[in-house]
Amino acid sequence: MKKYSNPIFPSILKDNLIIYKALPSSMTDKIIGIGFTRRWISKPVFQNKINSDSSFVIVMVLEGEGIYTDHHGKPHTVLPGNGFQRIPNKGHTYQIAKDQNYSEFFLHIPKLFYKEIKNYGGSNESFPILHPELDLKYLERILQLAYKMNNANDQQLSIILMEICTIMLEIMQKSEDKKIPSYHQKIIQEACKILNENVKENILLPELANSFNISYERFRKVFKEVMGIAPGVYKIKARIQHAQTLLLKREQNINEIAQIMGYPDACSFSKQFKKEIGVSPEIFLKNLFG
Repeated sequence: MKKYSNPIFPSILKDNLIIYKALPSSMTDKIIGIGFTRRWISKPVFQNKINSDSSFVIVMVLEGEGIYTDHHGKPHTVLPGNGFQRIPNKGHTYQIAKDQNYSEFFLHIPKLFYKEIKNYGGSNESFPILHPELDLKYLERILQLAYKMNNANDQQLSIILMEICTIMLEIMQKSEDKKIPSYHQKIIQEACKILNENVKENILLPELANSFNISYERFRKVFKEVMGIAPGVYKIKARIQHAQTLLLKREQNINEIAQIMGYPDACSFSKQFKKEIGVSPEIFLKNLFG
């Protein structure tokens, strides 16, 4: 996976660039947008969204990393060069770890045009993570389109909308081209499914590897190649992500959630939660609900 350790910002874009424009239309949903942002993450960022604003957004990470949890509750590590879809009326969460430079760009279109992209087979809602491996030249093309949109009149905006849709289709097609699963990828996908569906159980990873007739050493190596993180790390992240979901529902207290998740006590749960998220469960809830 190509990493953008030195993204376009230092050489091309000195400041953040976020542009939204309203199409000259009577539609309720008529906003299009392009943005490039970069920031130092001093505190963990947690976004809990149900994309009910009738828009479709593609976010591509250029620097840093995050954890995207799709509407099925499955967590995905998002590394530089990867991205994700914000699908209309589909809930998801996205968290960015602290103490890192983080940069991304986004493309934003109305839901109506997302339906057209979907009709062309561009969007795979069952797998919203993107792996297009965009190069610098491609990013410069998107940046130039942002500048063009910033100075566009109403008549030009409809043309720019079509250009944004074209780029979205290209990004999704590039991802599909790289998604043809190998035998080992299928194993890792199934392993992830098992870990996500059994987060409350203490699944032993060597036994999980053995169930696929593969040595643990080989399983661990292939898992890291496919997912970008070791299986033990993935298991912890999936467990903490599920705990976050329980916290957000506010149906059990922290002690009860620790017990549900199989921790020996609330202290052990809080310690691992803080290690992963950057704050304790108490502060996590306070930041969200006050």
